[in-house]
Amino acid sequence: MKGHLVHLLLIRHALPSRSEQGHGSDPPLSELGAVMAGRLPSGLRRHRITRVVSSPQLRARQTAQPIADEFGVPLEVFEGLAEYDYGLSEYVPVEQMRAENPEGLARLLDGELPDGVDVGEFTGRVKAAARQLTDSARSRDVVAVITHGGVINVLMQKALETPKLFPFRLDYASISDLSISAQGREAIVMVNNIEHVWDLLPRLQGR
Repeated sequence: MKGHLVHLLLIRHALPSRSEQGHGSDPPLSELGAVMAGRLPSGLRRHRITRVVSSPQLRARQTAQPIADEFGVPLEVFEGLAEYDYGLSEYVPVEQMRAENPEGLARLLDGELPDGVDVGEFTGRVKAAARQLTDSARSRDVVAVITHGGVINVLMQKALETPKLFPFRLDYASISDLSISAQGREAIVMVNNIEHVWDLLPRLQGR
């Protein structure tokens, strides 16, 4: 096990459709989101991707598929990588919350999850999924993990040992890098790399 090191490239899904478009709690990618997802393979080209895993939610799986196709590996789905809203009746994208419910967004960023969400169950599920990934990995594996902002923040919070549930603001289709040693030591190598999609992100374009 000496020298065993795994990199989890934590990728937030691309821009989903808005909630009023009738997709319920599991929307597909928007047209712009599909363009973002199509850019991810080039953004990851310098990494030696050995596995591609995804949340079961549609917006994550649609983001992940171009990466799996590019690197010629199967797309694995991990239930434990689902967002805190998995199974709720409605999904509202963050930028929609920012425009329509800024107070609710502020509470969310402070770690107050929606009614009906058990914070302990959510964070425990995410950490268990990460352990499953690293336990099954080979030395020097680079695993593309396509998931959600809340999930990525839980793993970053654990690595930072900070009490703040959501320590980072993560953009759509962003790439963060978390390395984990055989001894369980975690290091954040990169956070929110958006060089491949910066010109598409709504918050940077005033949309």
